[in-house]
Amino acid sequence: MDSLYAAYQIQKLATNYSFGRGAKLPTRGQTRYLFIMVAVELIKDFLVNRRFPYGHEDISSAIIGLAEAGLLAEFGDSAVQVVDDYLTQGNEDSLFDEPEFQKIRDLNAFLKSEKLGKSEEFSPKLKTQIALSKRLLRRNAVLQNFKPTHGAAASA
Repeated sequence: MDSLYAAYQIQKLATNYSFGRGAKLPTRGQTRYLFIMVAVELIKDFLVNRRFPYGHEDISSAIIGLAEAGLLAEFGDSAVQVVDDYLTQGNEDSLFDEPEFQKIRDLNAFLKSEKLGKSEEFSPKLKTQIALSKRLLRRNAVLQNFKPTHGAAASA
C-alpha cells in the first residue's frame, strides 16, 4: 500500500509543476515520465549516500516521509531543473545533442524509449545532468536532518 501512496505523492508533485497536457512550458508537455524517473533517481541516490536501505519499498517509504516532512519539493525542484535544462535546445548537455536523438530525430519516440536514462550509450547527456543534480542535492542543508520515519530505512 505504501507504494501506491508514494506514487500518488510523486504524481501530485508532477502536477504541481504542470507536466502533461496543458503544460505552460514547452519542456513539460511530454516529460511527466522523465520528471518522475529523475525525481525517484535523486531520492534513491539520497538514500544510498545517507547509508539508508534503498530497495523499492525503502524508496516508497522515503517518498512518503519526505512528503510528510514537506521536503519532497526539494527533490521535485531539482528534477524539474534537470528536465527543463535537458529539454532546452542550445543548453549544454541537452537532449538535442544526445547521440541516439541525433539518429532518430523524433522527440516523442526518444522520450518513450525504455533505454532513456538507463545507459551512457543511449542518453549520456541526461546521465550527466542527473549526476550533477545528485551532487547538488547531497549538499542541501535542508535535507541533512531527514530520517525516514517508517519502513526498513527507519530502522537503519
